[in-house]
Amino acid sequence: MKREFLLVDDEGRNVDVVATFDKGERGYFSLTCNSGCDHERILASATAEVREDLEVLAAVHLADRNGTPMHAIENAAYHLREHRFREAADLLNVGSDIREIYELHAASIMTLMGPSSVIESRTRQVIAQLQVVQQAKTEFERDERLRERIFAAPDRLYRAVKRLEDLLAGNEPGLSQRTALHEQKKAIAAFEKTNAALLKKEPYQLTSYVKDRLTNVLTHKVFRDAVRQYALEKCAPVWAARAEAAFAALAKPSYRMESRPDPSVDPKTFEGFCATHGIKLEVVSRGSSKEGPHWRYHFDCTFKSANGSFSTPFFMGRNQKPALGDILESLQSEFSSVDGMDRDSFLSEMGYDGSIKDVRKGEDIYATIQSSLANFQTAFGEDVYNELLTTVGDNPSRFAPPAPRM
Repeated sequence: MKREFLLVDDEGRNVDVVATFDKGERGYFSLTCNSGCDHERILASATAEVREDLEVLAAVHLADRNGTPMHAIENAAYHLREHRFREAADLLNVGSDIREIYELHAASIMTLMGPSSVIESRTRQVIAQLQVVQQAKTEFERDERLRERIFAAPDRLYRAVKRLEDLLAGNEPGLSQRTALHEQKKAIAAFEKTNAALLKKEPYQLTSYVKDRLTNVLTHKVFRDAVRQYALEKCAPVWAARAEAAFAALAKPSYRMESRPDPSVDPKTFEGFCATHGIKLEVVSRGSSKEGPHWRYHFDCTFKSANGSFSTPFFMGRNQKPALGDILESLQSEFSSVDGMDRDSFLSEMGYDGSIKDVRKGEDIYATIQSSLANFQTAFGEDVYNELLTTVGDNPSRFAPPAPRM
């Protein structure tokens, strides 16, 4: 499902909003515009006709078909363990009463450490199961030594090992599936290799070792299960209602503001900027190269006007001709990263001052961008350069520069 909203911000720039829901088992809602998932800008640009729909869609951004926010339970459980109650409540995204989050934490701690401590109980189970494993291991080794074709011993050891693995993982043991003899022996060997330290512990060391090992596993599990149960009871109905409203909003027709400028003539868009200054773009493919497991496709991009021309290389991860906006936005980012900065400031700002190798790499990048910047100014003039950097595109003025490409 997809719905578009063609809006205009308070500076007269086009805001192209796309709301989608990807079908499939792992489908999720998305609300983005031509400057990313900038929901503040999207909602600020919304007209009265579509504001409610956009608020509904923003509320389920990156949520699944049931409205459950992505990784909400896992992340909330992590923050709850770390005593970050407000962060845990915010991740559940239903306006949870902070007192309920405190109580959730207290209940989890009681489960872990209280009179019927799950850690103490599980430790006793593991110690008892270790004895079962050792007994089964003795029978298994005897049968192997005597080369008896008795399959009961390896099967008993295999089942004992799988039960112990479940207990150590914080899970309730389940029934082991019927498995071929060679698969049983492979699983037994893998268990012994992974748990060598456990199997070699002396009896007087065993209890404290097992308890320490289980504490981390069970702490994660208890908090995650507590948050999942809380979400099921308190959050799921709210999330489901949001998802239902979002599907209804997506089913409506797309929307376009009547006062929206044509991007081909709007000087604030990349396309309009080039049209205003009579700049044409030519793109020539220069083949590809493989870097590790990925292909890199090379293009030569030339901007031409009556005043001059400017060429720059451009690289993409797919064999598709780059769009005008892709190239100019990349140039904006690069030029902004060196504009008004000396070499040392650039190296420090971009993190190229950690080693001699980093410094040399940073110096090469700085020199390349400065050369490109000078060529652009020579071709089109300083006024056009300043306009590109400060008034054209989706996020003026002054783009936050990522690490420059080479």
